[in-house]
Amino acid sequence: AGARIPLQAQWLIGGLYLNEISQYLVPEGLQLEGLFVAYTDALVGLASGKIGPLRSYERLILEHAGYYPMLDRDHEGRPLQGTETYRLHNGQQLVAVEASGPDGLLGSDWSVLSDCLYDDAVTLRQAKWLHRSLVDQASGGRRLFSRELLQTQGLPE
Repeated sequence: AGARIPLQAQWLIGGLYLNEISQYLVPEGLQLEGLFVAYTDALVGLASGKIGPLRSYERLILEHAGYYPMLDRDHEGRPLQGTETYRLHNGQQLVAVEASGPDGLLGSDWSVLSDCLYDDAVTLRQAKWLHRSLVDQASGGRRLFSRELLQTQGLPE
């Protein structure tokens, strides 16, 4: 038990989102190292308007569910080239694509995501896009009420 963490507006819905992905992606009874600390950090981050800890929590959950891909190597195991463009194929492997291809990011961007560095707006946006697609895949496309609530309330996601 700890102090109450006050959440309002989209931050409160963010807390609901944490609960939803926990329920859908963590099997009941699983002992997951660091889960409570990451969950608490995410709530504290939300209370202070920070999204980075939420992205870290998503990543922890996705990694333990087996849905987080290796982001520092391509599908053949080669290190990514910083100026080449890669796309996540089948949610698990990075493949080189033309720079104009959809859903492609530079190797340097994938490397920042691989290092779990959610310090700037661009990386946070990329992590949101990546984690959203991975959560959808891991949950079998399950409906997330928190996402719908944010949309219906006109709040930023």
